[in-house]
Formats: sequence, C-alpha cells, structure tokens
Amino acid sequence: MNGAVLFYSVTTISVGFLQLALGSYVLVKNPRFSLAQAFFATMLMGFHVEIFFFLLAGTADASIARYWGMLAIFFFTLMLGGYLFLSSQLPFENFNSPLWKYRFQYGAIIVLIGILGAYLVDDVISRSLGYWVIESQAMLFLMTISFSLALLSVQLLHRTYTLATNPDARQQCVLLAFGIFFPILYTGILQVLEPVLPGALVLGGLAYLVTILVFTFGILKFKMFIINPVVEDGILAELPDDTMPQVFRLPPCLLVEEKRPECSYDLFIRELSEGSQGLVISRSHPDSIREKYRLERTPIIWLANQPGQDRVEPGSLSILENMISDFVRKSEKAVVMIDGIEFLISNNKLDKVLKMLYSISDDITMGNARLILPIDPNVMSESEIALFEREFEVLRL
Repeated sequence: MNGAVLFYSVTTISVGFLQLALGSYVLVKNPRFSLAQAFFATMLMGFHVEIFFFLLAGTADASIARYWGMLAIFFFTLMLGGYLFLSSQLPFENFNSPLWKYRFQYGAIIVLIGILGAYLVDDVISRSLGYWVIESQAMLFLMTISFSLALLSVQLLHRTYTLATNPDARQQCVLLAFGIFFPILYTGILQVLEPVLPGALVLGGLAYLVTILVFTFGILKFKMFIINPVVEDGILAELPDDTMPQVFRLPPCLLVEEKRPECSYDLFIRELSEGSQGLVISRSHPDSIREKYRLERTPIIWLANQPGQDRVEPGSLSILENMISDFVRKSEKAVVMIDGIEFLISNNKLDKVLKMLYSISDDITMGNARLILPIDPNVMSESEIALFEREFEVLRL
C-alpha cells in the first residue's frame, strides 16, 4: 500500500468514525428529541458511506467492488436526504415544515432514489486509489442528486436565516449550510480533476473532515440539534408590584391558581433572572411566548396534537415525563413551567396526569429544581382541584 492510498484510507475511516461519534454524542444528550434522532441517523448514513468507499477503493475483485460502490451510492443518497431534512427543521421553532409533516413519504422517496442510484452502478474502473465508479451513469446520477439536494438544503437554510431574529439560529443556519455544501462542491471538483490529475481523489476524505469540525463547533457553541439547559443572558425580571406576590423563594413545586398564567410566567422569569435554566411546556405557540417574555434561548416544547419539531402530543405523557426528568438531571439549577395542565387532562385520564406529575415532582425535589404549574380553577371541578392542592403548595390569585 503506497502513501497516497494509506492517507486516503486513514482519512476515510477516521471521518466515518468521527461522524458516528458526533451523532452518538447528540443522541445521548437528547435521546427522545426528534431532531437529535434525525442528526444521528444522518451521521450513521455518513459512517456507512465512508466505510463502503474505503472498501470500494481497497478491494481487488472488480465484481465485489461493484457491490461496495452500489452500497456507497445508496447510503450517500440517504445521507444527503438527511441533510435536507435537518435543514427544514432549523431553527427549532420551524414546526410547519412539509418534510416533517410528510416525513415518512419523504423518507420513502429518498430510499427509492438511493436504490435507483445503486442500480445504475453497472461497472467499476481502476483508478489511482483502486476501483471507483467514476465515469459511470451512477456517478453522473449521484453528482446530479448531490448538487440538487445540497442546493435545496442551502435554499431552505437561507430562507430560515432571513426570517430568523435569533442570532444563534442564524449562526446555526450558516454552519449547517457550509457543512452540507462545501464537501459536495469540493468532491465534485476532485471528480473532474481525477482524469487529468490522477491521485486527486486522495484528498476526498478531507472534505467531510471539515464538515465534522464545523458541526462539532456548532454543537458545542450553539447546542445545535440539542435541547440543553441554558441561562438567558441579560434577562431582567420586570415584575409589576401590584400583582406580583411577595415570594422570595419558590417551593420545589408550586401550584398557581389563576385564570391566565401571568403570575406564573412572572415567577418563571424571576427564576431565570437569578440564573436558573428554564424549560417551558406550553399549549401556546413558542413564537408568541418568546416574543412576549423575551426568551431567546430557553427551550419551549409545544403541546400539540399534530406531530412536529419541538412538539409533544398531549397523549404522550411518558415522553413528556422523560423529557422533563432528563432536563432536570442535566441542569445545575432548573425551573420547569408546565402551562397546559387542563389540556393534558382533556386528552388523558386525570389519574394518569397526576401520576406523571407525582413522578416529576420527585425528580424536581431531588434535583433541587423548581416546578411551576399554573391552573385555571374555573375549568376544573373542586374535587379535581383538591387532588392537585393535596400534592403541591398552592398560590391563589
């Protein structure tokens, strides 16, 4: 094995395992977060791409190399499809993405395109790195699909960038767009140069190494694809003196009986202003909450019947419970606001909702965290209210 082939082999295998490691890191951070799952799946496809291109170049038998080439193109198409899906989901509040609404149909189409690309691999030829699928119909097909999906991804991210007001969301759009399009353009240039400058493909592995570095920076710096406890920078609790109760320290679990959750959000904002890391579960749309209370970084989960990014269906109490428990365990000083208890009760049996809240309150108490539960006593019976009052400390307004 000459030095060029060794360099290609090492970079290809290294990039593959780095993709797998980065995807696993994001998934471990938020195993039940759909965007983290999608990122892991995309990185897993990238891992397979690098492995099969490595096997393609290093195989001595042309017939076996053809099969490696077929698998490489198939998984490469799936990886690009994953990038397009991720691009449609940034920022986290992009709930109305058609790719999310029709994600199963979209996934089936991407799989069919990948199968078609693999089917077109009718032969392989020997190049400086070993066997390759260059100059075949499959490679022409792959380059066309690659540029098309990459350009669509960049277009979606550009649209999100122009609409986003959060600077962190804009930074994520830039990093993701660069990480997707740069290796496609770079690899395309190498494919064109290879017939003229044999050995140009040796540098192919460096392209996705750059992508991994860019994604790693985005994940560590901006918590891209991760719901993580964060502190709102510079937030001020502007609490009206005439309506704000004199609560100097919240109890672990506080039930606030009020028609509208104004006081509850005031208490929540006060906790954030003192350095707590907040999580909001709400029936209201996240955009309206962020605008009204100036919450730029605090994660907000929307209780909605239709599936989507950063949403939890009201019937999925176990997912909601696990999400809150994971957040509390990861936080140094957490405050959780559940605005929508009535909505949860309307979609579940009361005893199941109470069971979930009892479990959450245990995690809250052990984690030295705070839980705020606004509830409208006018829409619930006295017996139902009494069940909540028996478990939680009550603030009546």
